[in-house]
Amino acid sequence: MLLLIAVLASGINGFLGSATDAMLRSIIDVRCYPKARSLNEGRDATITMVGGPIGGFLYSVAPWLPFLVSACMYAMVGVAATGIHEHGADGGHIRETDGDAAKGGFFHDFLEGWSWSLRRKTLVVVLIVAALVNFGVNGIQYAIQLHLVSCGTNATSIGFISGGISLMMLVGSLLAGKLSDKVPVGPTVCLAYLFICLCALPMTLTDNYWVMLVANSLVGLPFPLINAMLLGFIFAKSPTSMQGRITVTLTVPAQVLSMFCSAVAGTLLPVFGFHGAVLVFLAVLVASAVLVICSRSIRSIPKAAQWEHTMLR
Repeated sequence: MLLLIAVLASGINGFLGSATDAMLRSIIDVRCYPKARSLNEGRDATITMVGGPIGGFLYSVAPWLPFLVSACMYAMVGVAATGIHEHGADGGHIRETDGDAAKGGFFHDFLEGWSWSLRRKTLVVVLIVAALVNFGVNGIQYAIQLHLVSCGTNATSIGFISGGISLMMLVGSLLAGKLSDKVPVGPTVCLAYLFICLCALPMTLTDNYWVMLVANSLVGLPFPLINAMLLGFIFAKSPTSMQGRITVTLTVPAQVLSMFCSAVAGTLLPVFGFHGAVLVFLAVLVASAVLVICSRSIRSIPKAAQWEHTMLR
């Protein structure tokens, strides 16, 4: 039953979760895209921030209560979605509708997205890096949670782990709104990946709850900036009709790799202990940072004001 609920929830998120990015690309000027995306990041981080502690509290009241509340939230989403209409901010229809997509079918679109993405070196590097950083960060999350469960930590405290990283993502989204269109993308993204590695480092040395909470929370700080700037550049420079297909090429490898995180963390913890498990995932994060820093195509991405004259190579 738990597996079925997880699959259904993931399916809903997979089918509809990226729709806002494609919609933004249709109605927002390319120079405003990083700031608009950072606002979306802040909204999502706010919801996630309160979701972890509340979920832990509800579970401590009754094991079935979080699922009931979640079902009610999905019902509210369904009602709210009926108010969405296919119009841009100026009242006109969304531009660049993909007439060919309906003719080609799912597999045609799927293959076209991969073909288009794999011909662009920057996108290939981002695809690999996204898979590695998702694996590393999610692996650390599972290692922390499994370690705290084994130590008998209460559910609410465990919920604060995800709440803390979401709080920092909210702060990061505010920073992204201020900086994303003012600083060059390439050097900023390189520094962001190095910052993630440095934040994870203390957890290889201690398993103190408060150190874990602070260090793990800080890991989430640069992600809104990375999404607004690096992914923002990719989506802003891609045709509107390719938005969904590019999302697939970016997220599927990351999700396929991340689906093994819990099993890997659960296997590493009894063998190497908490510090050893985090060290393994930190090595993956370091590999992603090295790839970003060594990629000239990423380092050379300028600030948003110059995107109109920059090609996605």
